[in-house]
Amino acid sequence: MALPGNPSIRDVHCYVQQDGWIVAYYLAGESASNIIDWVNYSPGNIAITKLELGLATMCSMLGIALTNVAYYHFHYPMADKLMLIGDSDSFEITIPADFALYETSYSIGCCQEHQSSDVAYDGKYANFLTTRLKPGITHIVQFGMDHAASNIRWVEIDGTSLTGSREWYLGPHGCGITLVYQEKGVSPRIVVEYADSLFSTDLERPSFLPKPNQPPTQPSNQSPVNGATGVSLTPTLKSSAFSDPDSGDTHTASQWQITTTSGDYSSPA
Repeated sequence: MALPGNPSIRDVHCYVQQDGWIVAYYLAGESASNIIDWVNYSPGNIAITKLELGLATMCSMLGIALTNVAYYHFHYPMADKLMLIGDSDSFEITIPADFALYETSYSIGCCQEHQSSDVAYDGKYANFLTTRLKPGITHIVQFGMDHAASNIRWVEIDGTSLTGSREWYLGPHGCGITLVYQEKGVSPRIVVEYADSLFSTDLERPSFLPKPNQPPTQPSNQSPVNGATGVSLTPTLKSSAFSDPDSGDTHTASQWQITTTSGDYSSPA
C-alpha cells in the first residue's frame, strides 16, 4: 500500500481480518529501521512510523477511525520493547547487561525540511547485528559527513564505521537507530543521552496469534551437589523435577552432559 509522500519502494503490506484487525507490516528479512518515516520526521520529534501511517491510510480508505495502535515483531516473539532514536550528529547509549537485544539496525534518510523538488526522499536500511552495541557498555554513536562533499555521510559506533567505505546519499540527512529488545532483571532501563529524538513503545502480541512456546525451566542438580568431591566414578545423577511455564507441556526426555571444565561443554566427557 502506498504511503503519502513516500516513494513506492517504501510501500507497506497491509492485511485486514474479518473480525476487525488491521495489520501493516514489512516482510521478514527487512530491517526494523525500515519503519522510520523520514518524510514526516523533524528533529526532536518522531511523530509517526511508516507502519502507523499505513494503518491510518487504510482506515481512511475504509471510513473508520484508527484506534488502539500496537507494535509487534513477528520474528522475535519474546521481544517486548521497541525504541527508535533519531539524530543528526552523535549521541550516547547504555544498554543494561541483562537485557536480551534481538536487533539493532540503522536508517539514513532525508528530513522533510531538506527535501527538494528533484529528490523527495532517499534512504538506506541495514542491520548491523547485536555485536556492535554490546549490553553493559556506554557506546558513542556518531554520524559523520565529508566536509569536502557535504552529501557523503557514514555511521560509526565507538569510532568504528558501520557503513564500511563512505557511501553517497542525496542531500542533508538524519540517521535513526532502532532497537528491538526484551527487558530483563532489575537493571535500569536503556539510557540515551544527547539524541535529538526518541520514540519507545511496548511490543504486544496480537490476540489472534497463538502463544509462543517457552522453554522448560533449567533443572538444577540435586545429587551430586555442586562442588562435591570424592564422588563415586559411577554416581547416580539426580536433578530437580521437571517444570515448564507453559501449561500442558510434559517431560519427554533428559540429557546429561559431564565436563572436566566448569561451564565449558564444547568437549563433554
